[in-house]
Amino acid sequence: MGARLEYIMQPISFGFGTAIVAMVGTHWGAKKYARARAIGLTGVTTIAAVCGTIGLTVAIFPTLWLGLFSDDPDVFRVGGQYLHIVAPTYLCFGMGLGLFFVSMGLGRGAAAAAANAVRLAVNVGGGLVAIYWLDLGVTGFFASIAIGFAVYAAVLVWAVVRVKEPQAFAAPMAKAA
Repeated sequence: MGARLEYIMQPISFGFGTAIVAMVGTHWGAKKYARARAIGLTGVTTIAAVCGTIGLTVAIFPTLWLGLFSDDPDVFRVGGQYLHIVAPTYLCFGMGLGLFFVSMGLGRGAAAAAANAVRLAVNVGGGLVAIYWLDLGVTGFFASIAIGFAVYAAVLVWAVVRVKEPQAFAAPMAKAA
């Protein structure tokens, strides 16, 4: 039940993200690089704040969310444990989602896809290590999901920050003619 909340945060971020892609892409293409970066930063901050607020709220009060689906004590126990461990990293999840759209606006779709693949690898690999090698059980698996969100955001921060303004290539081409 805890993970269903992430499915709700994705369309929320998509609503902001479609605007981010269009505005960042338009300004980047118009060579208004500082404006494109400012728009990206504003969009990412907004999405991260929304997701982070939701995450902190359900981490502190998991019954607000879990009570919508069940009154089973086991659902509250496991779902509450999930939300206590993972929900605080929804800030990172939101940041990653926002940066996903910024990277798309910058024409770096491969970086966005790679970040998702890295997150999946951390979730699966970390979960398997936590459960089978470290014998941490479900707590270790939940921790690997939280780490995956943090890595997702970090990979996208790295991918977006390293994008440089394109150098003008018209002048060297004019000399060759």
